Amino acid sequence: MSFLWNSPFGPLLLLAGGAFLLLGLGHRLNARLRYWLPAVTAGAALVAWMLLRLRPGGLAMTWSWKAPLGLATTLTFQMDGWAWLAGLCVVVVAFVAVNLPGWRHRPGFTNPRAWVLLLAACALWVTLGGNWPSLLTAWVLLGAAAGLVAGPEDNGAFAAWAVGIISTLLLILVPLFNGGASLTTALEGQRLNAQAQLLLILAAVLPLAAYPFHVWLAPASGRSPGRQLAVHILPAAAALYLLGRFSLPLLASQAWAPLLIVALLGSALATWSDRDDRRAWSFALVNRSTWALLALSLAQLAPPAGAVFPLLALTLGSALWTVARIAHQEQGWRWPFWVALAVLYGLPLTPGFALNAAAGQVLGGRGFGTAAWLLVLLAQVLLVAYFLLQRLPDAAEAGRGPGTTTPFVPAALMAALGLCLVMLARYGLLPIGLTQVANRPEAAMFTGVVGQVRSAGVGGWLTLLIPLLPGFLLARHDERLFGALRGWQDNTAAIARLEWLYGGAGRLLRFASVYTGYLADLIDGAGQFGWVLLAILVAWYLLRG
Repeated sequence: MSFLWNSPFGPLLLLAGGAFLLLGLGHRLNARLRYWLPAVTAGAALVAWMLLRLRPGGLAMTWSWKAPLGLATTLTFQMDGWAWLAGLCVVVVAFVAVNLPGWRHRPGFTNPRAWVLLLAACALWVTLGGNWPSLLTAWVLLGAAAGLVAGPEDNGAFAAWAVGIISTLLLILVPLFNGGASLTTALEGQRLNAQAQLLLILAAVLPLAAYPFHVWLAPASGRSPGRQLAVHILPAAAALYLLGRFSLPLLASQAWAPLLIVALLGSALATWSDRDDRRAWSFALVNRSTWALLALSLAQLAPPAGAVFPLLALTLGSALWTVARIAHQEQGWRWPFWVALAVLYGLPLTPGFALNAAAGQVLGGRGFGTAAWLLVLLAQVLLVAYFLLQRLPDAAEAGRGPGTTTPFVPAALMAALGLCLVMLARYGLLPIGLTQVANRPEAAMFTGVVGQVRSAGVGGWLTLLIPLLPGFLLARHDERLFGALRGWQDNTAAIARLEWLYGGAGRLLRFASVYTGYLADLIDGAGQFGWVLLAILVAWYLLRG
């Protein structure tokens, strides 16, 4: 049993074992055990993962596994500070997701919280991958588990699996374009060429669900908050871990920042203008995913230092924001909402403040110009207006849809809320604890709150402070300004969601597939017409001379 507490594979096996136990014996357990089994499993995995910090000798551990029968396959697993921090975020999000109320479980069907445990185990495997075979294996399983968590509603599983397949194909091409030797060497210290960097970025952006690659994540009408949180943030944490593992000069080039700024504005516009509460909440997390990617591209820090604060702000902020909605819905508490707003927006004393400091570099720096910075401010204004409108769910929305739902348990909500607050206070007030993880003790943002304030600079503080007042005024006078323009606002939301774009592209692909099939039938001789046509062409060619 000590293996479960002394090895990084222990939490992974706990999550996978709990998932398979719930899948195999869930129909024989009473309702109380079915509720507590995922929560206890995720809690035990969280404790086991945190205990790894107490292991003598630190976190620099490596394991190798060779395939039997003399095959040449080797799976290498590594554990360093960056892998531990990303794994911690994964387990925290999984613990929060399975403890939220509203999970629907139809009698005779699989408990959906089992798939969350399995998805978290796959995400942990991604953080432990030390070479390309182990990482690619974990990535395939991550995409498959994400589809299972997404569920069949509105083709959610189909969309998640399609994204997983495309992302895996792109990731498989990374070591191939980087040279055959990459497959046999450890990931640590590998340098990627420009083609491999582009493929890696595209492979990670899809599960990150950054705008405009977010349509696969569009919430189904009956998807519970815990399911939506898990299917988005768990793959997003794995994607940010992957981006932080390698040095990516291509992501820091001037070509990416303008695209990400436009994406940030588009996702903020979709969030603010959409009056559907569930969809707007989901788009707020999409906007923060795009914000994290923009901050990572602007950080100009060696890996993984540039990805540390984007990872913490996105995962912990999203988890707290989801818990805050449930706390308001069930208990009428409003203070968790304000804490979550501070984290997601990036106020001082939170991990999100470093993202504002990075975004401040857009102002007059690196050739972006004032226009790009104004677009960033406009996106932040719209997001602040959305948050201050306080579109929080009513109690009647809890657990709607077919099947039985998990009950509201105050102790579980308090545990999830307390965990998020402790983690945010630990890394927001005392960021010096991240120096070992980031391996950059000289960076000012990791030394303390004063260092973060100084490193933000004028651009960072202006990016933080300027959108607050316009956002407040926009929310305060929302009804006066847009009460008679709700139809226009709905049309804007429909355009900004980009569902029409992907729908049109899908129809074009279907038409192309159908007509390609007709052409293939003609050429292949279906109905003998193809042979007649071929004979006419040959005769015309011969008689022409």
